[in-house]
Amino acid sequence: MPLLRLLACLALLLPALLREAAPAAADTIKVDGRQREYLLRLPTSAWPAPLLMVLHGGGGRANQFERYIDLTETALAAGYAVVYPQGFVKHWNDGRLDVQADAVKENVDDVKFLLALVDRLVKAGQADAKRVYVAGISNGAMMTLRLACEAADRLAGIVTVVGSLGVETAETCTPARPLPILMLNGTADPLVPYEGGPVTVLDDERGSVIPVEQTLALFAKANGCGAAGVEAMDDPAPRDDVGVEKLVYRDCAAPTALVRYLGGGHGWPGAGQYLGERLIGTIPDGPAANDLLLDFFGGLRTP
Repeated sequence: MPLLRLLACLALLLPALLREAAPAAADTIKVDGRQREYLLRLPTSAWPAPLLMVLHGGGGRANQFERYIDLTETALAAGYAVVYPQGFVKHWNDGRLDVQADAVKENVDDVKFLLALVDRLVKAGQADAKRVYVAGISNGAMMTLRLACEAADRLAGIVTVVGSLGVETAETCTPARPLPILMLNGTADPLVPYEGGPVTVLDDERGSVIPVEQTLALFAKANGCGAAGVEAMDDPAPRDDVGVEKLVYRDCAAPTALVRYLGGGHGWPGAGQYLGERLIGTIPDGPAANDLLLDFFGGLRTP
């Protein structure tokens, strides 16, 4: 069992396993007595810029995640300031209670940390408070959803990748206003189940989530949406074993949609297969998460 336990711990490290690099120099901010780190990349265009905050997965590092998804250069060219916050001991307190992580054990207020970080960048004239966009993967996606539940009035839009609302978070989630949301999920995700249930790495359970489509429906209700419909999508990098389609809610006060990777697993689409399919399923080659994310946020941006 030691080998299986090791693989279980590795499976949620996500990009931390790939392209190992020396830690990048990080800026810090003190919140609730804790020194928190973040990586900030600023565009050459005029400030204050729209802010793109990107949250790594459980067990990951901000600098390694940045390298894995390879988003920064394209986002900077599009005029975003990009910030990669670092979770507390590599994890986010996304609201799931039954998780053996320091961020949960110590009840770290990551909502407070992320909002304090936004405030710092706004005060420095680097970020526009009215154009704050957040994206995250896995534990980072769940943290993004918790932030949307508790601070929708501070955000301009969110994108989540292979995540869903934790059961505890969903029970109290009441977004303060309509919020644009795009979810990207694999229907065969072996770690964060599409149909809801325990988040499991082999025999290691890490709290539970509600179904992906129930998560989207919760935000659709807050967004005042009508009925949902399925749209076909072009796949620029088709694979025989993964299809793609889009679930879109109509007549919403804010865009509300889900890209379903049919047969897809647990990872950032387009960024590569970071572990074997037995552990994480098949990572889709496309449509790439980076393209979908920038297109979605780009459609929301105002001058």
